[in-house]
Amino acid sequence: LSLEEQVRVVQGVAEGVHAAHETGLVHRDLKPQNVMVERGAAGLRPHVLDFGLARERQAPGLTESGVIAGTPAYMPPEQARGQVHALDRRSDVYALGAILYRLLAGRPPFDGASDLEVAMRVVCEEPPPLRARGAPDVPAELQSVVLRCLEKDPARRYPTALALAEDLGRFLRGEPVSARPVAWPARAWRRIRRSPAWSASIAALAVA
Repeated sequence: LSLEEQVRVVQGVAEGVHAAHETGLVHRDLKPQNVMVERGAAGLRPHVLDFGLARERQAPGLTESGVIAGTPAYMPPEQARGQVHALDRRSDVYALGAILYRLLAGRPPFDGASDLEVAMRVVCEEPPPLRARGAPDVPAELQSVVLRCLEKDPARRYPTALALAEDLGRFLRGEPVSARPVAWPARAWRRIRRSPAWSASIAALAVA
């Protein structure tokens, strides 16, 4: 697929996921394998499949807290930590960003030798820039969209899948997107907060 086709596919998936959210469902296992793309006269049309892990947002107790269910490479940090009560539509927004990252880079934001290793990286590490994962030609605006989806804090992500779809539409039309790149001081501060021991060691070495 061309870059435009990749973006249009994810835009369509985001619109479909938003429709599910409007009925009260959260998918909880969005990944490339759960998206079927049909090529017709009107172009590419994606279909979202496998709502086996979906649940109603207001329905408690369907999965015990602390049990990790889903695909680690595409699940948000709160899901990787087993915080089932924290999952909402913004959790699916994270997965949509991971799917777009996979399309652009040819690999998900995080990988590893085991599901546990991947889940730990999802929780503890920042996603590598797309250019570091074999996608140097991705426009900065699109990378900003992807990284906003992949924010560790759900409050920093797009509030809805529709908001993501609208920003992808702006990108396709050549308009400014609402996502903004994260400045390096903010990235450094987030790393310090998640890895205080590592950061203290680096600081001590710098002083020495």
